[in-house]
Amino acid sequence: MLRSMLVIFLLTVSINASALQTLVNKPQGIAKGLVIIAPAKKYLMQERLFSSLAQSLASRGFLTVRFNWSADTLQTQELELQKAARDIQNVILNAQRAFGFQANQTTLISKSFSTKALDPSLSLAKNHVLLTPNCSPESPFQKTYWNILNKSGIRLKMIISIDDPYCNVKEIYQTLNAIGKPQLIATTKGDHNFVVTEPSTNNLFYGFQDLVVRYVVDLVGVIPAAASIDPLKKHESAK
Repeated sequence: MLRSMLVIFLLTVSINASALQTLVNKPQGIAKGLVIIAPAKKYLMQERLFSSLAQSLASRGFLTVRFNWSADTLQTQELELQKAARDIQNVILNAQRAFGFQANQTTLISKSFSTKALDPSLSLAKNHVLLTPNCSPESPFQKTYWNILNKSGIRLKMIISIDDPYCNVKEIYQTLNAIGKPQLIATTKGDHNFVVTEPSTNNLFYGFQDLVVRYVVDLVGVIPAAASIDPLKKHESAK
């Protein structure tokens, strides 16, 4: 198994000359591709899910860049998504430039809040994995994700828990069935971060989160073939 090397450095956001803190996991040898992991609003780059993804992807030969939002991104609510989109775009472009990758070698993994800030970066990555997309009566799933659902030339997969409190999975299925793309969604269990709290002990069970990590790693490695994998059928094996 390849061992990964963790490198910490700063990427400068050219728009406002501020710096983004990033973590880079490099595989030994020549990397197969570049993976960017965009954080959720408050679930940031050092959280368990993102750390596990970065380490597992590096062990499979992918160079992985995680980042936190720049200092001004979440300061003004009405500008949050605009500034998050700026951050994502700049991290991708800086990483591609620094490590010599093109869009067709790049995968963008986003989660929750960041899945709503992808429009300027859709053409910068061939592969898009959306974890826990958000929807609400004010921001319906179809309206929020219409651009990415209809973007040609990319490979797309969405992963969400059937128990997720921030988007009704039935609404996702209704939209995807209506446009003839039900294969774009994969479901598992757990909370918004794929974690289950054991009722009797309050202990946290990470089996479904680990399942998502394995699924995403397989997806990134062989995206066309991985579309047939259904994490829901593996629930029991995660325990």
